Amino acid sequence: MSAPAPLGAGAASAQITPPAGTHLSGSGMGDHRPAEVVLDPLYARAIVFESAGRRLCILALDVTILTA
Repeated sequence: MSAPAPLGAGAASAQITPPAGTHLSGSGMGDHRPAEVVLDPLYARAIVFESAGRRLCILALDVTILTA
């Protein structure tokens, strides 16, 4: 029986808070509601696991919508 492959892991986070003036989601049809202040910073967080040449990445984003 061979030894199991070692498990590697890594984690990171980055602040993704948009600048003041950015349009806020959920404001209704066609309304422009720009952000005025930052109450809490927004983050993107990731954790990656690797073993035997395979990777798994889990992301957590403090956002309600993603656009390309």
